[in-house]
Amino acid sequence: MRRVSNLRGSVGLAILLALSFSLAGCGGGGGGSSGGSLIDQDMAVTTFLIVEERPNGDYVQIGGPDSTNVLRDARLLITFNTAIDLDSVNDRTLRVGIPTGGGLFEKAVGIYYHPVDSSGQQIRNQILFNPTYSTEGPVADNPEGFEGLAVYQVIIPSVLNSNTYVTNLVGDGIVTDYNATFETGSD
Repeated sequence: MRRVSNLRGSVGLAILLALSFSLAGCGGGGGGSSGGSLIDQDMAVTTFLIVEERPNGDYVQIGGPDSTNVLRDARLLITFNTAIDLDSVNDRTLRVGIPTGGGLFEKAVGIYYHPVDSSGQQIRNQILFNPTYSTEGPVADNPEGFEGLAVYQVIIPSVLNSNTYVTNLVGDGIVTDYNATFETGSD
């Protein structure tokens, strides 16, 4: 098990290395693109984790895509390669639910929010989905979170396949649909 804060450090290091390589390629003669820079990359999902919130507020990874026997009150942590406009995140732009066939599914009730770091600052390139609460407070019909013994699908539609999508701070959306599944346990 790894703390999410440790994972943020790894992502930060990867961003720093990518920027270093792209800047190193900017000198000298010749034409062409510097390529590879995160600054000019398309918006994308970089990680999908299933996490458990500890009493001290830390989140610990307990799974990822295709995990089984996931705790019903687990949270979903999606990390993007850029800061996300939280106002663009809702049950149509970041879909979580149980597939029922024909491209339809029973959506999971919950809230979306940016996690905060140890200094209280929002981590704006991450979105947490908490299935135990709704915007009206505790979910009355499912206080335990996700339904037990169910296969869930997470869909983040791209700008190419949807009129509504998660955006970064300048209004860009992901260009490739993101899909993941996980299966809950009985508890």
